[in-house]
Amino acid sequence: IQELMSSTCIPQYIGRGNNNRGLTHTGYRVERVFRVENLNFWSAYALQRQATASLPMQLGKRHPKSKVATWRDWMKKELACDRASNEVFLFHGTKPDIVDAILTAGLDERVCSLSGLFGAGIYLAENSSKSDEYCRPDRNGLCHMFLVRALLGTPYEAVQPMNNARRPPMMADHRVFDSVIGVTTATHPGARLLMYREFIVYDRRQTYPEFLVEFLR
Repeated sequence: IQELMSSTCIPQYIGRGNNNRGLTHTGYRVERVFRVENLNFWSAYALQRQATASLPMQLGKRHPKSKVATWRDWMKKELACDRASNEVFLFHGTKPDIVDAILTAGLDERVCSLSGLFGAGIYLAENSSKSDEYCRPDRNGLCHMFLVRALLGTPYEAVQPMNNARRPPMMADHRVFDSVIGVTTATHPGARLLMYREFIVYDRRQTYPEFLVEFLR
């Protein structure tokens, strides 16, 4: 986890976002990692993962395999990452007073704001320094970030904002995309995002907070 946090951090972007302006740290030191085990969350997630993987197969298709900066070979071996559903591990940073709510009730799109750049979804990141923008230190200086299993299925690549969205757009065959990836100008010159890609799902059953990471800036 320390390697994952460090290697996906982009120091030159720290302090340049709307939510972390003025911060000057250049990396992270992981203090503790907790494995989250919640049977109710996992049961709902596992059923959704199976459905996400099987639907395109019924149509003779397959989901793409999204390349994310957080992918490591040990995730397939140690965590049984399911590539048929385009399952990935992504970061989600939060404030200290929200941690227990996530552990108790999970990530929940119902409390997300429609005013978000891509609407009322659960926002995830492949870069620790992006999710760190939404972290706030507790009284001991510790910040909190989740490493989340997420089902991307067949994602829609968004070049422009999707304000007020409650779900991904529809495909040509009238099915709905499974997730949204906000792309950057690095791959799409006309994109709105400049620094980080953003990953959004609109159904809490598509996420399972696997690890809680406590770290110092």
